[in-house]
Amino acid sequence: MQADARPETETETETETENRGISMAGDQPGVQKKRTPKCKKADYTPAFEEWWERTWRRGHKSAAFATWEKMEPEEQLGAEEVVDSWAKAFELRDASKRPHVSTWLNNRGWEDVVDAELAKPRLKPGDKGYIPTGDDYAY
Repeated sequence: MQADARPETETETETETENRGISMAGDQPGVQKKRTPKCKKADYTPAFEEWWERTWRRGHKSAAFATWEKMEPEEQLGAEEVVDSWAKAFELRDASKRPHVSTWLNNRGWEDVVDAELAKPRLKPGDKGYIPTGDDYAY
């Protein structure tokens, strides 16, 4: 045996494996336990799924659902009633300037007046300060 070679024993193998974040299964050396995911996929309600498909910026769905679950039924109904109007209003904004749906829910956006968003002046191509977006380029 070489001086720097270490004998491989069951204990050392288990310890080295555990140090890498993999645990051994029972008494069987070399058999690994299945890893469980840190978070499970949310079981979204049909009402949320239908509402989600009507929104403007898809991202952070699980965060939006967590907020949705905390909302009272009348608040959910309020968000359902105005989602189409807000989606149209936010379509006027550059995509990078639209709030995430989870942020909109957390800020109780359904209580805001959508007409105020629609009334905001919009810069057009050629206006001073206008920044072109992807919508301005023909493909």
